[in-house]
Amino acid sequence: MKYEVIVLGGGIAGSSLAYHLCKKGVRSVLIDRSVDPDGATAVSGGMVTRLQDHPDDIKYAIYATRFYREVDSSRESISDGLLSIEDEEYAINDYDRYRGILGDIELYEPTEIIDRWPYLNIHEDELGIYSKNDLTINPRKFLEIIWSRIEDFGCEILRGYTATHIICKEDYAKAVMLSNYDLVHGDLIVSCLGAWNKSFLRSNGVKVKTYLISIPIFKFRVEENLDVGIWDDEVYGYWRPDENHIIGGGYDGYIVKYPHEGFGEPMGYSYDLALDIFKFRFNFRYFKLVGAWTGVASFTYNYKPIANVSKKFKNLYVIDGLGGEGLVRAPALSLNLAKEIVDKWI
Repeated sequence: MKYEVIVLGGGIAGSSLAYHLCKKGVRSVLIDRSVDPDGATAVSGGMVTRLQDHPDDIKYAIYATRFYREVDSSRESISDGLLSIEDEEYAINDYDRYRGILGDIELYEPTEIIDRWPYLNIHEDELGIYSKNDLTINPRKFLEIIWSRIEDFGCEILRGYTATHIICKEDYAKAVMLSNYDLVHGDLIVSCLGAWNKSFLRSNGVKVKTYLISIPIFKFRVEENLDVGIWDDEVYGYWRPDENHIIGGGYDGYIVKYPHEGFGEPMGYSYDLALDIFKFRFNFRYFKLVGAWTGVASFTYNYKPIANVSKKFKNLYVIDGLGGEGLVRAPALSLNLAKEIVDKWI
């Protein structure tokens, strides 16, 4: 069968693109190497906040919060609300800045924070910016939901297959060869392979200027449920609820050359950092570190995401370089690309 659009990669970029295309009635297929959602998105931190530094990222995040609530209307993967803990001076400046853009944020004094979230340690000269419409998600669960929604739209997901080659004729990509040597034909191909984009595209003569960072993530069991996401600007940490667990860590990471190098166990000092910032921020009487892993994020050298057509093939698009902010950036970027595809190609 020939498709109008072939989407490679079932992480947040590929899944959200396939979702948008299917909603628009485009005959699409999503191809992923895993039978069930896995990969970098599935093991990511799960933070979706509009409290971003760059105006573009604020716009991306505003759309992303709506997108996740649309796809997961039953809130199976979503936890509402996020508290950004900051130095007093920065918090006041950020509050003045964000309230003019967002309009639904609140500035919390230390006593207000402790009264509402008594398990938090609040230190001298700290304030909180609370955003009720920001959210955290269980990314693996969300991918399961959006894959199901895509199939409900009547689009196909080829699970457990790896794209190995692009079959081309002159400057057009005509088909994709899979790991079982089957060919999937399409009018348009979009590579959303994340950490695997660079190596796959390079093997097919397409260059993208990105590098990879392996990011450690930790899981703590605690005595009560965390009921708000935490963006800890004071010690550069982040935490999200996960039933009677908390998932998150610090801002450290390690540059890796190949994707497979970036998945596994964190380095020793990352454990120390995660434990230090956890104890700095929380006062649970009981907690236990019960899990640790690393995921991989793709970065561009100017930190701007890639979402455009390749230079080699006129009908090959690439989404890449989301810079560890895939959950924030991908939904809007994929929506814009879906609109471009429909307007230009369909």
